[in-house]
Amino acid sequence: MWFETTPGTSVDMAAEKAKFVVVLAMDHSEFSEFAFKWYVKNLYNANHMVHIIHVLQSTKNTPEKRRESWDHSKKVGENYLSWAEQNGIKDVKFDSPSGESEWQEIIKYTERVGGQVIVMGSQALGPTRKTLTGRISDSVLKNSPIPVLVCRAKSV
Repeated sequence: MWFETTPGTSVDMAAEKAKFVVVLAMDHSEFSEFAFKWYVKNLYNANHMVHIIHVLQSTKNTPEKRRESWDHSKKVGENYLSWAEQNGIKDVKFDSPSGESEWQEIIKYTERVGGQVIVMGSQALGPTRKTLTGRISDSVLKNSPIPVLVCRAKSV
């Protein structure tokens, strides 16, 4: 059976819904950069809709500090979007959700966009330090209702 699709038609929308939605939770660290590169090299395929996010903590900072945070997030987004383009990733979006808890914002964002997997880096801290700091990757891993891929490099 042959038919043409027009953007916005039900057939076109069904094809968009068939995309596998990946959320890359990134920051400015070399650990996130490693996770991004690992994802591109080992998992990415053209059927993926990639959401790159950088979570901003909404704290009671001064307006100047908030502006600094937004500017920094914008630079993080520009870098990752540029790397995505260089690696042939066409279906990619960047967002900077904000909230009190970074790990909760990652999970909320993922649920909102229908994410099917979360990919993120890890600083690979030892067990004592992990307990004291409550690492974001550990909290996402323990609380996410979907699979989480935590990429950890032996050395970055």
